[in-house]
Amino acid sequence: MEERKGYRFVKCTTETQPEGTGVLRKTRVPFRVLRKIARAYQTMEGIGDDEVWDSTYQKIAEVVPEWNLVDSEGKPLPQPKDDYMVFDELDDEELRWIFSEVLRGPAAPNA
Repeated sequence: MEERKGYRFVKCTTETQPEGTGVLRKTRVPFRVLRKIARAYQTMEGIGDDEVWDSTYQKIAEVVPEWNLVDSEGKPLPQPKDDYMVFDELDDEELRWIFSEVLRGPAAPNA
């Protein structure tokens, strides 16, 4: 996956994704978007409201519109920009990783 203007490729560091997978992350994100995502992340364990998750997933898809992540069978997952509900297909570790990368910001080193 190639970087393009306004985006940066971030390698996935979870044990569930193969080497070379990652996300394309927008480098400039309005604080109001990050604040909404941060609130959802802080209450992640107790959220049961589908509307909250839908709205949060939409915001994350604005920041992470593309990736080359795969499911547990190694098949490519749909792109978040095409179907933001694809975040429901991620496991707990992968979703937490996405949240942390979104909230970490664009200047973070690519491990």
